[in-house]
Amino acid sequence: MLLEEPGFYSHLNGLENLSMLYEINHKFEDLQKLSNYILIISNNEYPTFRGNGIINNCIIKKVIKGKDLKEKDKIRIYDLVAFWKTFGTSYLGGSTPLEIGNEYVVFLKKTTRANLSDSYVFTSVKYGHTIISKESKFLKNYLQNSMNIKEIRQYDYIFSNENTEVEIAEYLKIKADILKAVAEN
Repeated sequence: MLLEEPGFYSHLNGLENLSMLYEINHKFEDLQKLSNYILIISNNEYPTFRGNGIINNCIIKKVIKGKDLKEKDKIRIYDLVAFWKTFGTSYLGGSTPLEIGNEYVVFLKKTTRANLSDSYVFTSVKYGHTIISKESKFLKNYLQNSMNIKEIRQYDYIFSNENTEVEIAEYLKIKADILKAVAEN
């Protein structure tokens, strides 16, 4: 299930200002400005399931932006899910889970009133994480509930058949800017 509207998720995990997840105005600079932390992380452990949240247990490989975090720290990052059950998981927008065994550049904000203290949430649904340990991929024309989590997690983002080519081109431009910035750091 893909949830597009910001208000739907705002009651979960203390994320009452979810509009921040939709404020990237066609520029990589907006993403940098809205993020408290920009990190390179490795995801080598299975996630923790707590309440309605799926929390990734990651290791920081490099701090690009942010204070109070350092290389080799463990960090907990919420997946952008509306809910999870044994029969399925509902991700917000076209967000996807982090795949175990890979490295990512992530754009984060600290959570408030989360069910796990000292945890973080992606700054953006579309641009919150980009895989860097292998080629970044996206999926277009996704038919809801047509793939399982194992298949979905190989993508950084999935577009429904309602997304336009303009939206996809914008996404690709910002993703290219992200990868260029990581290469320069």
